[in-house]
Amino acid sequence: MRIVAFDISIRNLGIAITDNLNYVFSTTIRTESIETSKRLLHIYEKCEEIIDKYKPNIALLESIFYHKNAKTLILLSSVKGVIQLLLQKKNIQIFEISPTSIKLSITGFGFAKKHQVQYMTKVIFKLNKNLNEHESDALALIWTFFNKHDLGIKR
Repeated sequence: MRIVAFDISIRNLGIAITDNLNYVFSTTIRTESIETSKRLLHIYEKCEEIIDKYKPNIALLESIFYHKNAKTLILLSSVKGVIQLLLQKKNIQIFEISPTSIKLSITGFGFAKKHQVQYMTKVIFKLNKNLNEHESDALALIWTFFNKHDLGIKR
């Protein structure tokens, strides 16, 4: 099972891909401070390139949580919508997971800090390199998905 996970952001969108629980690829799509529509197009095109190359059959998104800044919430929702559109267009099944569930699953604490998630993803996925916080968050989504769905897949 090829899985792609997205850590939603307008500036630094984290993406991770695994075969079951075996790490394949991760990256961060960065956008400059330009018009929102151009940033969304850039995200769409880069995500499409990655999806066409790695051909996942399942996609994971972090559910958008309440945010005190309405502008940020609107931007995050726009990015999520662009990714959902792409995934639907490619007929990829989408699952959403809450941020608290992700942190709880990967660290054992629902309000873990970014560096704790980074450390645990490196350990769990037996990585020889450090990932940035966006890529680590995307990998944590994959770990949580496997924990929640008890797919019986062994490493």
